Amino acid sequence: KERDYRGALDVYLTCFVAKTEDTDFTLHVFLPVMNNLAQCCLQLKMYHKAQQFCTLALEEIHKSSNRQEEQLVAKLYFRRGRAERLSANYQQAKSDFEIAMNLLEKESMEYQTVQREMQLLQRAENEERRNEKRQERSMQRLFGSNGNEPTPGNGSMKTESVISDSKRREAPSRLYSDCRENARTY
Repeated sequence: KERDYRGALDVYLTCFVAKTEDTDFTLHVFLPVMNNLAQCCLQLKMYHKAQQFCTLALEEIHKSSNRQEEQLVAKLYFRRGRAERLSANYQQAKSDFEIAMNLLEKESMEYQTVQREMQLLQRAENEERRNEKRQERSMQRLFGSNGNEPTPGNGSMKTESVISDSKRREAPSRLYSDCRENARTY
């Protein structure tokens, strides 16, 4: 059964037309709607929007000093953390996951879900570090270990014909992107 997240997004957004400052409305309509909007955005890979909806809801909770719904607050931190992880904002994701875990009971399924997400976060951080090291090694092979031009015998002449003299004079950002493309052929 396919879910219509775009349609749900439209329905939830119409709830903002009726928004009032009433505490009951905020607690029972606005906050759950924001939570559901964030989930729809996550499903649609609209991570920045998901972060924004969670942040708006959390600000509303802090503004009204209404901390009665710890489960909902934990979900908001979890969803924002997930959006941040998927956007590669790892430090912010870790912080939100830790807050969510502090609000949940350790034996609960929700706590275990946040723990699994933390494991995915750690894997993503490790993979990012490995990729950075690979890129650094590729750059060293390409330009030589001391940052000089490639020389015969150091393994970096393979790309000499690909990177012309005119490209070497271009802006460093353009050269860097060319180098990353060439490094993938190794």
